[in-house]
Amino acid sequence: MLVSEIPALREFWYPVVYSAELTDKPHQAVLFGEEYVVWRTGDGSVHAAFDLCPHRGARLSQGWLAGDRLVCGYHGWQYDASGRCVCIPQNDPSTPRRVI
Repeated sequence: MLVSEIPALREFWYPVVYSAELTDKPHQAVLFGEEYVVWRTGDGSVHAAFDLCPHRGARLSQGWLAGDRLVCGYHGWQYDASGRCVCIPQNDPSTPRRVI
């Protein structure tokens, strides 16, 4: 049985990257066979999310940071520290957003 198949082990914190490695760009980490992106915002806090942009499946770890936003390198979608998409550059800002 793989460690990732034991649900109880998923409820804990695990180190995935050294603090010194989190500089000014996103970092990929793999835990239990799943890929995550880890980044540090301007206030020094560390954040993690699945390493996948839902738009086209690009790796967010191959993007960059713009202020406190994580930017997908494929089309430039921007995510805040909670993982919420907060900017789609291709959308006209004057057009009302559809909320799902």
